Amino acid sequence: MMEAIHRSQMYSESAIFSQGIVADEFTFLSADARQPDGSVHRGGPEAECTRTLDVVRIALDSCGQDLKNLVSLTVFLADYSAATDVVAALRSHFDSNTTPAVSPIKLK
Repeated sequence: MMEAIHRSQMYSESAIFSQGIVADEFTFLSADARQPDGSVHRGGPEAECTRTLDVVRIALDSCGQDLKNLVSLTVFLADYSAATDVVAALRSHFDSNTTPAVSPIKLK
């Protein structure tokens, strides 16, 4: 069984796109640093990563999970020099025993 996640604290492009899907025991999410009104959260890479992780937390909470349930996390970077800031945000949300597998991808 599949169920879509729609939370008012998260931005959604339109009703046709879900913010996440719960499928049996798995939860799939798509999140970014936008505010619920669609405005972009500013403040640099660490603040944007923190906002995105807050959005992920909101979505996970809606289906009875938390950040400790994350297995994999894909992070898109405009510049690899921001990786240090992103790592700082990740460290503030995860301890060494609950860090998901992180895949950084550089956008061109």
